[in-house]
Amino acid sequence: MGWPRWAALPGMERTTVLITGCSSGIGLGLAARLAADAARRFKVYATLAKGERLLERLGGCCPDTLELLQLDVTDPRSLAAAAQHVQGQQLDVLVCNAGVGLMGPLETCSEQAMKTLFDVNVFGAARTIQAFLPAMKSRRAGRIVVSSSIGGLQGLPFNAVYCASKFAVEGLCESLAIVLRPFNIHLTLVECGRHKVLPELIEPYELRAAKLREFLEDVKPSLCYDIVPLADPFGPSVTDPDLQCLVVSEETHRGGEAVNKKRLENGLPELALYEIQLMKDPEHSENEEEKISSSSLRQRLLGTLLQPPWRDPALPLRPYVIGLTGGTGSGKTSMAKLLGQLGAFVIDADQLGHAVYAPGGPAYEPVVAAFGAEVLNKDGTIDRKVLGAKVFGNQEQLKRLTDIVWPKIAQMVKERVREADAQGKAVCVLDAAVLLEAGWQDMVHEVWTAIIPEEEAVRRIVARDGLTEEAARRRLQSQMSNRQRVEQFSRPGGA
Repeated sequence: MGWPRWAALPGMERTTVLITGCSSGIGLGLAARLAADAARRFKVYATLAKGERLLERLGGCCPDTLELLQLDVTDPRSLAAAAQHVQGQQLDVLVCNAGVGLMGPLETCSEQAMKTLFDVNVFGAARTIQAFLPAMKSRRAGRIVVSSSIGGLQGLPFNAVYCASKFAVEGLCESLAIVLRPFNIHLTLVECGRHKVLPELIEPYELRAAKLREFLEDVKPSLCYDIVPLADPFGPSVTDPDLQCLVVSEETHRGGEAVNKKRLENGLPELALYEIQLMKDPEHSENEEEKISSSSLRQRLLGTLLQPPWRDPALPLRPYVIGLTGGTGSGKTSMAKLLGQLGAFVIDADQLGHAVYAPGGPAYEPVVAAFGAEVLNKDGTIDRKVLGAKVFGNQEQLKRLTDIVWPKIAQMVKERVREADAQGKAVCVLDAAVLLEAGWQDMVHEVWTAIIPEEEAVRRIVARDGLTEEAARRRLQSQMSNRQRVEQFSRPGGA
């Protein structure tokens, strides 16, 4: 569902808009866009903790179309103060966008984290509406826009608490919308979901086209057809004069109407819309769509092997070694701890990395010889920040370093595996962020990768390491992407 397009309300000089949650994302972008409107049709109250990022988007200055407000949706007094502040300005549009996320297995979510999430996502939205609704009712005019999520329409794996909060928001708003209509107050729910579920697992276009071609030839070999990749939502449907019919479903019928509107704008005749029923999936779970859906099929791939493990004769069958990898903030270390609690012998490659750099460690002298004494602290230890600055952004120097360090860590991993075998351990877990980059998949029987959306990874890194959002994104961009990790599994040995 898209964001509503607003024009200045009839008979008014400017439309007054108050937006919560403007520190980043949708709130930041919306506030910046409305405040920078060339026709100066909007007066924007942007509520956020810090205004630097918003001002950067506006060229470093605060125009008279924008006013920054400190507001905490969990604090009724803060909301009351904000409502009092804008009381003299007739508020036309209220955008409830403040929200937080919480991702992970339910048993790992603390009670405090769950309470905080509901306090912001559900009660925060309710408090905000309560604070500004009386004035709208007395005027018998206004619009309320509430940012929800695709997670408010269907459950998503490892998002149980977050989805529960968004289901509550959906119920709150759908109920409110009915009783607000007589007051000429329109309530809009925006189910944000610009990314497909697990896009990393979407097959390449060439493979999908080949499967479709095979299906069409099986159904009717004499059929004439074209398979066309879509570069935009409409594709050739709005430009091809030879098309006569468009097949739609109940949920895509409005899209078909949009196609016809575009065709008329392009001077082409409308297409006949032929609506078909979607097939129900009798095996769908509570967290999946009722229809047969590629999103559901991709969700079912979680926790499964994408390829059968390749049996390396040189690799002993015991202990069975699982290579666990994933980007910063993906949760792989938490997974390793859980596997350790189940009895697995956990090998932390990051800890081994610290050990190889230590004085007397296997990589200490080669690194000092390669990069000079300037990488040493006064106590003789290697200053990894100085060393990192030497190799960051320099692929040649980085390779020079990894060619020294990675083989040494690999040797220590093999020693730990032998130690696990001596202890009678049946399963080892190698927790290694650079497992694939270093080529260590040859040391393991299976590769498991932890994948989370980039936005969630950024949020975790910012909260955990105290970095700015921009610095967190740079850290992620310096690593192998989720899609690249999955592509590694197209060959034997992948999981």
